[in-house]
Amino acid sequence: MIPGTTLVSVTVENTARYRAGIGQVYQDVWKTDPDQTTGFLERAFDRHTRYAGFAGLVAVDPHERVVGFTYGYRSEPGGWWHELVKPALAANGANDWLKDAFEFVELAVDPDWQGQGIGGTLHDTLLGERPERVALLSTAEGETPAQAMYRKRGWVLLAEGFQYLPGGELCSLLGLDLAAFQSRQNGR
Repeated sequence: MIPGTTLVSVTVENTARYRAGIGQVYQDVWKTDPDQTTGFLERAFDRHTRYAGFAGLVAVDPHERVVGFTYGYRSEPGGWWHELVKPALAANGANDWLKDAFEFVELAVDPDWQGQGIGGTLHDTLLGERPERVALLSTAEGETPAQAMYRKRGWVLLAEGFQYLPGGELCSLLGLDLAAFQSRQNGR
């Protein structure tokens, strides 16, 4: 982490304090308009903070401005994402990955702060003590900085060509063995 930035746990109790900053980083990273950003905050983030096993972090600068965030929650049968990826994982012989899993939902760093280790620190800290057996995520397919960061940390490809909507962006589904990741992080 770069000097002057601090990691803060996001909880149901302090969400309001960081919500606007999370929305601004989301908007800047994914180039969304204010309505799309509001939709993310209302339809995804606010709801996700109430899910079982929710955990989140923000990176803040010395002025308490959010410069990065990450969060996820325990994957449960019947959950929207869990059920959506289940057929793709099963088709690739990876359906066991949904058992005792943490859904790594978002990781974003303000473009002006990227390349300084904030994303990696958010990732490592959030997943460093998760009790689940594995973590799962979806990310844009192809050689992206995100894909490179995930591979470096031990994520493996579980399925390619996944689409949230017909004709939509192609995504990769990745999985991480949390015990192995945590062992590497702790030097064991």
